Amino acid sequence: MPIGRKATYIKTETPRVACKDYKTIRQADIGFADIRLTSIRVFGRYVLALVRFMTITDAKKYLRLICNLIETMQRKAYPSFQA
Repeated sequence: MPIGRKATYIKTETPRVACKDYKTIRQADIGFADIRLTSIRVFGRYVLALVRFMTITDAKKYLRLICNLIETMQRKAYPSFQA
């Protein structure tokens, strides 16, 4: 769970809920966790952090990405961004 720019980890036990009708066991929803957070969003934040300290071209070479992808990420994160 990010707090500012530092990654913060919370260790907790998540309760499990069983349904006898469907014979399934799932983890209960916890209010502070975002279930929609995926590795793609984490990678996007990583790319945006990199381009703060290096040029887009250097980030592109380092990550082996196409330059348009980085510019698209910047436009989505910062609507006033002009490439």
